[in-house]
Amino acid sequence: MINRKISIIIPIIRPRKAKRCINLILKNAGVPQDMFEIITEEDNDRIGCPEMVKRLVAKSEGDLILFLGDDSIPQKSFIKNAL
Repeated sequence: MINRKISIIIPIIRPRKAKRCINLILKNAGVPQDMFEIITEEDNDRIGCPEMVKRLVAKSEGDLILFLGDDSIPQKSFIKNAL
């Protein structure tokens, strides 16, 4: 398995769905939690998804970036399978 840090970025428009997404990331990543970080921010200023993605990428520290929508439903071992 590749030993890189992954930054998972999630622009939040729907907080309830984002909470579900984050819980499923933690449950279904398929890799140790020290291999990834989850970076989120709610779009309170209504700047839109493209600008939110830029903002979140700028905050990331990972070698790889994984973008998820706040309504994504991560499946079992999704990060492991992507690597």
